[in-house]
Amino acid sequence: MSEILAGVGHATDDDPTAAGRRAARAARDDLGGEERIAYAFGSSEYDQTALLGGIEDGLDCPVVGCSTAGEIARAQSHTESVVVLALAGDGIRPGVGSAPEFAEFSREAGMEAASAAVDDLGDGPVPTSVSASESGRRRWYPKLLVNAFGPGLTGSKEWALIGVQDALGWAHVSGGFAGDDWKLDTTWVYRDGEPVEDSMTVAAMDVDVKTGIGVANGLRETDHTFTVTSAEDNRLYELDGKPALEAYRDRYGDRVTQEHFLMTHPLGTDDDGEESHIAMIADVDEETGSMIVGEKPLEDGQKLTVMDTSADAVLDGVETAIDRALTAAGGPEDIAAVLVFDCNCRWFHLSNEETRNAELDIVRERVGPDVPVAGFYSYGEIATPNPLWNDDPRSLMRQDVHHQSIAIEIITNEPL
Repeated sequence: MSEILAGVGHATDDDPTAAGRRAARAARDDLGGEERIAYAFGSSEYDQTALLGGIEDGLDCPVVGCSTAGEIARAQSHTESVVVLALAGDGIRPGVGSAPEFAEFSREAGMEAASAAVDDLGDGPVPTSVSASESGRRRWYPKLLVNAFGPGLTGSKEWALIGVQDALGWAHVSGGFAGDDWKLDTTWVYRDGEPVEDSMTVAAMDVDVKTGIGVANGLRETDHTFTVTSAEDNRLYELDGKPALEAYRDRYGDRVTQEHFLMTHPLGTDDDGEESHIAMIADVDEETGSMIVGEKPLEDGQKLTVMDTSADAVLDGVETAIDRALTAAGGPEDIAAVLVFDCNCRWFHLSNEETRNAELDIVRERVGPDVPVAGFYSYGEIATPNPLWNDDPRSLMRQDVHHQSIAIEIITNEPL
């Protein structure tokens, strides 16, 4: 029977090399096996080169990950620290790839990194999914499980994920875009033992066990819906026949230009799925009265609904995400590890460590007290959920970068 072992290490040392080394060795000690791949998520407060040097000292395997806007270790929320999740066992075979020039060629970077990761697996092509007969029906599970990490402040997140899927045809992908503790200056992705600012890293795992991905946001539609009457690409010029910023001000007043308002009231766009696609308002231009909304092109006649939420609604979203992930993984009893990619914007609604840990308590309650749980707070979440959670074949075409969301990946010890 295939098996996956997992170990988590966490450190808060002031010295970056010592912190990296301590977290890596703790993960290795917790693992109980020879590590095959490790995920590292470190605060941007650390010197990233020194931090990765310490991690590399403590492990003998590929290390992927990025800088963060907060760390998750053993289902607890942290800042100014580093967390390492190491995986071992014969249930996985990992490959790692990376590609530069993310800012200018995001799609190409995604394609090249994903292709390199699969090439690193060796032994020929790997199917992306396999089916199993359960309760008189066919159900599909990932055979190729992919984690992707990219810069958080440059390039196109949407096109990067499209590039990953271009290379793989279809694969179940989760991950996130790097943070820098809210400084909004520079983020780093971990590639080949070094931190880089303009590259994407992809880890592809050929798995022999059931896995599942779930994502949700907890945002709620308000009664404020606009119609796009003039837009070019993702720049919005008019809403309801008025300059976009003017129309927004008529509803909400001058606070519409405040960062806090923009980050807590994104726009929901038309979507064929059961939930709206969430588009962040990235910038407003007082001179032209225009707004930059998300990355996807906007179209005349499109409806945009202002979204809002509360702490309770955010926690409801966590329940939805973890339940979707567990369902996608077949309702497992034996869970090897959990990866969590959580949006930094959710901190506006979960404003202290106690309330942020309430999110992770929900995850812990669902998966059990002894399962290793690790992850980070990101500047954009990647999740292409397994369609099992809604039994909708059209979900096979769903691929997305999410915002103000929590994405959860479940890795089990239950064989395919």
